[in-house]
Amino acid sequence: MPFADIKNFTIELFSKLPVKMLVGAIKTLLNKVDAQENKITELSSENQKLKDEINRLKGEKGKPDIAKNKDDKKDSDDKKKGGKNGGRGKNKNAKEIEIHNTEEKMSKKIFQKMHNTKVLEMS
Repeated sequence: MPFADIKNFTIELFSKLPVKMLVGAIKTLLNKVDAQENKITELSSENQKLKDEINRLKGEKGKPDIAKNKDDKKDSDDKKKGGKNGGRGKNKNAKEIEIHNTEEKMSKKIFQKMHNTKVLEMS
């Protein structure tokens, strides 16, 4: 039964239909619902891609693609062993940074409060 015929039916008309026609109408409606669900999913995906593109053009970052953890079994095995639950440890690739010169910057207001003076600006 075509959807165009079904959409004009009233409740009274449905109650008078034979079972075979009701089954056909229900199948048609379920197919229509499924098609619309697929369309909504497709449009939602396209909408998100367009939002990400707009944000990228504005210079912002889009929604991140987060990869799922592929090694769930390994994680559960580690928990069963009851191994060391310590900190993160030292990063082997980290480099030490040596600071040669430090400089403290102070705002004008703080300087004025400390010295009870006014700071003159030179142009």
